[in-house]
Amino acid sequence: MWWSEQTFRVFGLDPESTEPSHTNFWEAIHPEDRELVRARIGEALDVSKSFSVEHRIAPGREDVRYVHQEGELVESDNGEGAWICGTIWDVTDERHAQEEIRRLASYDSLTGLANRRLFQARLDQAIEQAVLDDSRIGLLYIDLDGFKRINDSLGHMAGDELLRRVADLLRANVRGCDVVGRVDRREYTPSVSRLGGDEFTILLTKMDTTEEAADVAKRILRALSQPMKIAGREVFTTGSIGIAVFPEDGVDRETLVKHADTAMYHAKGLGRNNFQYFSSAMNVNSLRKLTLEGRMRRAVDQNEFQLYYQPKLDLQGDKVVGGEALLRWETEDLGTISPKELIPIAEETGLICSLGAWVLENACAQIREWQLAGYTPLPVGVNVSARQFMHDDLVSVVSEALRTTGLSPRLLDIEITESTLLQDNESTALMLRDLRAIGVRVTLDDFGTGYSSLSYLSRFPLDALKLDRAFVRDIDTDPSALAVARAVIDIAHSLDLVVVAEGVDSDSQLRLLRESGCDQIQGFLFSAAVAAEEFVSFLKPAPGREQPVR
Repeated sequence: MWWSEQTFRVFGLDPESTEPSHTNFWEAIHPEDRELVRARIGEALDVSKSFSVEHRIAPGREDVRYVHQEGELVESDNGEGAWICGTIWDVTDERHAQEEIRRLASYDSLTGLANRRLFQARLDQAIEQAVLDDSRIGLLYIDLDGFKRINDSLGHMAGDELLRRVADLLRANVRGCDVVGRVDRREYTPSVSRLGGDEFTILLTKMDTTEEAADVAKRILRALSQPMKIAGREVFTTGSIGIAVFPEDGVDRETLVKHADTAMYHAKGLGRNNFQYFSSAMNVNSLRKLTLEGRMRRAVDQNEFQLYYQPKLDLQGDKVVGGEALLRWETEDLGTISPKELIPIAEETGLICSLGAWVLENACAQIREWQLAGYTPLPVGVNVSARQFMHDDLVSVVSEALRTTGLSPRLLDIEITESTLLQDNESTALMLRDLRAIGVRVTLDDFGTGYSSLSYLSRFPLDALKLDRAFVRDIDTDPSALAVARAVIDIAHSLDLVVVAEGVDSDSQLRLLRESGCDQIQGFLFSAAVAAEEFVSFLKPAPGREQPVR
């Protein structure tokens, strides 16, 4: 053999101490690649053709190097033999560049997890193998609960850090631990992917039972429930997980993903922070949701919605001092659509702003109608979603509704949720000041269900606070619940806020709230929400006016 100086350099060998022999040639090639090189050269010798092969340099170097060999068979001049003439060059940089291109195309740049493209390829491969093995596949579809809240309140950098931490957590909870204890030792390869946003998947292959997917889901939920330190703050997050199993829930990629996604949304609908297996009944719910989305767009234009009104009872004078407008949608074929089902769909479809404007205008018009009919007007609360609140034109929408209907601003109470306060402190405070500047009242609704603290109450210009039914429900059976409710009432009063308790359903709850100094209540104990024509029974004639005809 004869080697050029460059060949010695490529192999990482010293030409002064190394002979260019067959032995040194084969020892320079990585042991795992030697058979491949032998095969390529053997083929060239058998059929007198050129060869080309890429392989690794033998171990012992600090870094892995790749080389490319090309050669051809050359007959000797006298025809008594032949030799191989070829070239070899280092292609490590090109190989790394190709690997980086493949990585960028197949892996998420933020978390390092497989991206949607690689996930789809892996799922297709897993299905093909499962058909051959007659085995099961588990697909876990994970969505973080409240990620948008954290992203909006702490910033995108904190949101990115949370996603990286969650990715590490998912890796740690599927890597290896699902193989331990498996008697048959079959190949078992869990795969974690990020599809985008705060959505992740875990692919479990060669499952013996469907319960194995549940074990992984439980472990992930426990890990997610632990606090994380993000941007100097302790952050809590949870996850909703949907599980679909091959072949029971689908035999192709699209069906499995769709069913796992459906199960995940079902988990969210059940309160979040849980996992759900897919069932055929969920398809019915998904179809209902799609139907409602399509119908809702027409319903807004065709005025199919109704407003009901629930009275607020003052506990000092035992009289009705206001009401809350609540949206209802009655359909002939689907029955009554509750706000709990209606509002999330409106937010997802982007109809919440137009629907909210409709509620606002019609509530104002109804209050004005009662006033013109000779009743003493009472202030009515109108709920504004976080998404509607953050629109720059909310103040102008409210002003226009008041101007169009001729209603006094003091008779309108804008009710916002805790999540609204967390979106942007400065812009939220400015919006609240602008609303109060035109004369409307502002109430913090459902206090206790979100993530704000009592310190938020002093930062924003508010008029009232509504205790969520979660506070009220247990005050007559749980002393700690009563203590918390009393503390909130006392602090709210120290800030000159009126306190309204929602969901009051029993005499014992009413008694304890009265003793605790609560100002007003709403609930079935006094009255459910009623149609506008029934609400007039709570109204009184205006001074100097005869009893209006009902």
